[in-house]
Amino acid sequence: MEYFILGWRILLGPLPQSQKRPAVSPAVFPSPAEITVSGSPSALTPAATSPTINERNRLLRRSEIHDRMLGFSRCRRRRFFVSAAKMPSHKTFRIKKKLAKKMRQNRPIPYWIRMRTDNTIRYNAKRRHWRRTKLGF
Repeated sequence: MEYFILGWRILLGPLPQSQKRPAVSPAVFPSPAEITVSGSPSALTPAATSPTINERNRLLRRSEIHDRMLGFSRCRRRRFFVSAAKMPSHKTFRIKKKLAKKMRQNRPIPYWIRMRTDNTIRYNAKRRHWRRTKLGF
């Protein structure tokens, strides 16, 4: 039986003969005399132990996806900032209050006011149209 846990395969019990893998020779590392120093620290480590560029990119992408799921976003300097979903709500509430006031000011004159003032106030002179005048938020 096989189980996969976090990318590791765990085998329970011996494998049948048909599923046994051929023996793999151990990795042969070059001697320190064979390693050439080209100025970069990665040149000092053998190629068999250092991850390839594709593996490195895959690991970075996986960590970024994990951070996005937690609500963080990365900038170039690798500092973490909380995303906009976690911002305090007092700023959005102030904007909502202003919008509510503008909506109250933007209504037409009620009919009973026209009747009571003998039709001298006929319309709201300060009525705002959404296309002509913007609020500037």
